Parts: sequence; C-alpha cells; structure tokens
Amino acid sequence: MISVARTLGESGVLAKLKPYEDEILEAKRLGEDTSLAQKYGILFEGALIKELLSSAGEDVVKRPAVDGDIQETIDLMGSGTPIIYQGGLKREFEGTLFSGRPDFIVHRDWELLFVDGKLTARKASTPTGENLYSAWDAKYGGQAKPAYLLQVGLYVDALESLGFKAEGVRHGLILGSRTIETFEEIEIVPAMRLARAKIVSVVAHAKEAQEAADLVEFSPDNLLWHCPAKSNCDICEYPDLCADDRLATDDLVQIANITQSQIAKLTSVGISTMKALAIAADEDKPAKLTEETFLKVRRQAQAQVEANETGKPVHYLLDDPMIQYLPPRSELDIFFDFEGFPYFTERGGLEYLFGNYVWGDGENEGRPLDALFTEFWAHDREQEKTAFSQFMVWAMDRMNRDPEAHIYHYASYEVTALKRLAQRHGIFEQEVSWLIATERLVDMFNIVRNSLIIGEESYSIKKLERHYKFVRSSDVTKASASIDEYDRWRELDQLSRNPDIDPVERAKVQREADQVYAELRLYNLEDVWSTRELYRWLESMEGACSKYGLPEPGDSDEEDGDQALTNREIELAELHAQTKALFDRVEGWDWGKDPEADYRATVWLALTHSILFYKREDVMFWADIAIKVLMDDEMLSRDRTAASITNVVEID
Repeated sequence: MISVARTLGESGVLAKLKPYEDEILEAKRLGEDTSLAQKYGILFEGALIKELLSSAGEDVVKRPAVDGDIQETIDLMGSGTPIIYQGGLKREFEGTLFSGRPDFIVHRDWELLFVDGKLTARKASTPTGENLYSAWDAKYGGQAKPAYLLQVGLYVDALESLGFKAEGVRHGLILGSRTIETFEEIEIVPAMRLARAKIVSVVAHAKEAQEAADLVEFSPDNLLWHCPAKSNCDICEYPDLCADDRLATDDLVQIANITQSQIAKLTSVGISTMKALAIAADEDKPAKLTEETFLKVRRQAQAQVEANETGKPVHYLLDDPMIQYLPPRSELDIFFDFEGFPYFTERGGLEYLFGNYVWGDGENEGRPLDALFTEFWAHDREQEKTAFSQFMVWAMDRMNRDPEAHIYHYASYEVTALKRLAQRHGIFEQEVSWLIATERLVDMFNIVRNSLIIGEESYSIKKLERHYKFVRSSDVTKASASIDEYDRWRELDQLSRNPDIDPVERAKVQREADQVYAELRLYNLEDVWSTRELYRWLESMEGACSKYGLPEPGDSDEEDGDQALTNREIELAELHAQTKALFDRVEGWDWGKDPEADYRATVWLALTHSILFYKREDVMFWADIAIKVLMDDEMLSRDRTAASITNVVEID
C-alpha cells in the first residue's frame, strides 16, 4: 500500500518517506546501496553468462542491444535465437502492465545444464523447429524460494501473452549451488495469478480513489508503516522506517517470539499494542488462544514494557526452569562459536572460523585472555577440512579427559554446521554423532528460553548481554556485519597479493586487511567469551544444576524421532566399518609421483565415498529436521531452509 500511495503522489506519504529516501540516495552516492546478496547475485549471473558464451558461442547465446528491450527480445524469439539473456517481457492484465527481465529465455529445442560445474547449452536430439520458449531465472540462493517461482511464473505468463510460450516444457531456476530446479507450468503459474490478482485489486482501488480525488485511505494516518513480520525487513525498502514505526505505534510485533497467528487473535479482541497486552486481564484472553499461550505472551509483554519504562534490564525466572538441568562446571568445558561465509564460491558456504573459549585464570579488568581462546581458521575448502579436523581432535581430547565436560554454544547453528562439515568432508561423522547422542553439545539458547522471561524484543545473545553486564569492544556488532567484513577482508587479501600493484600501496592494503582480520577475530572471541559469561550468570541462579543427570520433563523410554535418528547414525557407522578396508587401500597414498596412478586413486576414493553418500544424506536430512523442531519462530525466520507461512486463517 505504501508503494501504491507513493506512486499516486500522496503528499503526506512523500513527506514521511523523504528522510528515508534521502538516506537511500546518500548510500547510492557513496556506493553503499548494494548488499552482499545483490553483489554476489550480480557476480553469479555474470559468471553464468560468461560460461554460456564460452561453451555455446555468440551464435547461440544472444542479448538485445539494450538490456530489457521488449521489442528486441520479441525479434530475437521470432528469429529462433536459442538462448536469450537480459531480455525483456511484458503482460498487461486488467489494465495493469507487468514487465520484467528474465535472466534467460530458452528455445524449446535447447536445454541448459551444468557440465563439470560450468553452465552450458545443448540442442535437443529431435528438434521441433518451433520458435517457442521457456523462462529461466538465476538466483544466487541455494534453495528455490516461493518468491523466485512467482517471478518465473510471471515470465511464463508473459511468454504466453506474446505467443511464444512452449507447451509441455519445464521452466526453471539456476541456483547459486550450481544446480538447476525445474517446474511445470501448473506448479508455478496458478499461484502467481492469485498473487497478481491481489496486486491488481489494490491498484484498481487506488486508481478509483485517485479519479474521485479521495485519497484518504492512502493518507499517512491510514497506512501501516512497518512490515507485519520483522523477517520481511530483510527485503524491505525502508527497514529503518519499519523499526521506527513499530516503536512509535507500540506494535505487538515487538514482542519476542510472538507469532503472526497470535497477533491476529489478540487484535481480533482489541489488543493491538504491547502495553495493552501487558495490562490485559485474564478475561480478555481471545477464545482461540490457549490460556498457557496467552499467559506466556502477556508475561513477555509485561517484561518488555517494564524494561522500556525503567530503562533497566528485566528478567524473571520461570517455574521449573531448565537451568536445573544445566551441567555443572568442568574445567575442560568449551564455549564454541562458528563464523560462516554464505557467499563462498562453492556450494554450501564456508565455515571460516572455529572459535573456542575455556575456563582459566588471569582475566582482569573485564577483558578476555588470549591464552583461553583457541581458534582454527579456513579460507578455502581444503583449509576448512583441516580446521574442522583440528577442532575435532582438540575438542574430543577435552571431552575424553573428563566425562562431565561439555561444549556450549548459543542456538542451533553449531550443531547443524558440525553435521554438515562431517558429511561434506567424510570425517569425524561418528564423533559428531556421539557428541549429539551423549548430549555433550549444550544449546544455551534452549536453556535460556525455557528458564527465563527476558525483557527484550529478541533472545539473541547480544540482547541478553546487558543482563549479565557484558560489554563488547569490537567494531563488528552483529553476525551480518561479520559477513560483510569477512568479504571485505577477502577482497583486501586478494588485492595485497596482486604483483601489478605498487609495493607501497600493497603494504598499505595489507595493513588494512590485517586490521579487518583482527576485528573479525575479536568479534568471535567476544562471542565465545560472552557465551561463557552467560553460563556463569545462569550457574549463579537459584536451583541451577540441581537436577543435572535426572530425566527432563517429557523424556520417554519409548523409541521416538531421536531414537530413530540414532538408529540411522548406527547404520551409517556400520557402513563406515564395512568400507574401511576400501579407504585403507589409498591411506597414505604418495600423491604427485604418477598422474595415471593418482587418477585411479581419485576414482577409487570417489566410488568409495559414493557407497556412503545416500546414508550420509539420510542422516543429515533427519538430523536437520530434528533440530528445526526445537527452534522457535524467531530462529526459524532466520533459517534459510525454512519457509515462513503468513496470513494463516483458522476455519472453525
């Protein structure tokens, strides 16, 4: 609605947006308006085009003289061009023009495919000769998200309106994981048409209001000035406006861990602000909200309102808190955190820093001690394998020396990443499974959310830190910033190695790279140090560690999903044992002496790993599902492999 009001030129809307528009213009002037996702998306698309041109040639792969030119694109399709990139398509629907630029438009007699990791095009063995096409888009993301499919659906519909849609073919996405996902028209176009109809309805209504000179509905006072869910702000034009308006209107979305469904039920009975919920009586509970849920979200609202009004950290201990089951301290405990880079050139991202902090003496004046920090770095896939191996050897040594030692982390990412690394590199799979099965990996986030009500809009560790008086000194303040800074370090590091640059300038670049590297290190060090201080704070609370070793509420002796997961891992371990002799054949292989022998050894290893592949994938899949079941809405909203469901309607 804001976009429509802006297009209509409603003066009040334009005035409210102006300071935020000015910030966007200033960012563009400084060259800071492109996010990392956009940057790597552009690079990925450029790489695909270069690969296609190199493998298929300019006679096969063509573009309009002007990017997005619709008439030139139509002419290229009419002449039977096999692959068109940077073309333009349009479709008018009920008075509204929809236009866009599909990354690739592919002739029905041709197909896109990856060969040796590079994109190429291949002509069908039985060409039809018909100049009809399918629509394709390139997305750097590793998953086929609904928004991507809606976009492709619009292109398919546009091809149909222009008379160039191929029947009975599949349309698709080329993903950053260098995989291709294809879809039948019926899988994507109907959903697109529903979404389009909603947009057309709003636009038509706006036009009627404009013609009647009645834009009251589109005036500032009648518009929602923030996204209904905080996760939407990742793709919002005005994230700062969203944050400001949520605060100004005291919106329910500020409440930690509240869901859209709960918000809808509360607003249906007139509870539309956090303050209103905080003072709501028991009898104000919506009929469709359980008493337990109502009491929980109300108590959360009360804690946040109190914290906002007093300016002080507010937290309450729940009845029967999980800190009772917190393991007692061991001098060999590890406090662990990964730093990852999702935009690494190879599929699956890169875990570039394994940071660990331990107990010890020597800290003073509230500063960490380097001697208590153990770090393993990696900047490519081979280094990642080495770092993972070094970490596992170091961590398992500490766990084996004390059966009461644990590895503490905050939120589920570390467990997911450890499983992914074990599967990716084919090492330490049994050890990682053992750490999980024996509960030596302890998620502090799970303990916090089941022990405390915290007067913060988020239960991220950085929001908790003021409660245990932890103060950071790193200039890197959040995970997304660490990703930006690591990308900056990679660019500086590469530049510092360029022999064509003046030595004095290279030395200057190297110093800057070293500064960024030091900041990344400090950020991770403070993360793991903070995790240890969180443990110290929880440990000091009444009842902490008092029931360690006893069955937790809900535990059962019956076989459940966790036991099924363990059985899969046992089967994988048995398969490992059966294939050990095959791996032993190339253990200690003297690589580099005989290229032909090296080739045969490589094939041998690939075939041996393939025996384990499907069982590994099975274990990883169900382990990931088990982890997601334990995640709350906030954590799931940040999980790239989880779909967000909004606008849920309950039917009696």
